[in-house]
Amino acid sequence: MKKGLFCSMLFISILSYGQTTQTPNTDWSQIITKDGVVFSTKRNTCEMVGNNKPLYYSFLKIENTTNEKLFLVFNYGLQFEEGCSGCDDYSEHHVEIAIEPNQTLEGDCTFSNGQLTRLIVNPNLSGGWKFKEEKITNINVQ
Repeated sequence: MKKGLFCSMLFISILSYGQTTQTPNTDWSQIITKDGVVFSTKRNTCEMVGNNKPLYYSFLKIENTTNEKLFLVFNYGLQFEEGCSGCDDYSEHHVEIAIEPNQTLEGDCTFSNGQLTRLIVNPNLSGGWKFKEEKITNINVQ
């Protein structure tokens, strides 16, 4: 009996290992400001056709608080316990974007501005890295 219970608990533990449960944060949180540009993030799920469970994303909001059109260059990285995805200049998450005076740009589940949306966790796949936070690196405002 004890062996059966032990084996059952071991099996359940193995199945749940690596599963990441994320709690949506649907309010914008400011993470950095530079030269009149405010970077904020929020996290939420997006329903996707063909997936059993919704995918968990990070969305970036950029606010130009100046009266000038700006050109931004930066990296939209995700820091995981295992390392940073997208933190270097040679990453596919190196962003170059123009923003009008007093304009706000936001990522969302429509993916209309794909540069401002990053997949954090796909709960339909086992394993994966353990997410910690978003990182905006190598910012250049022109």
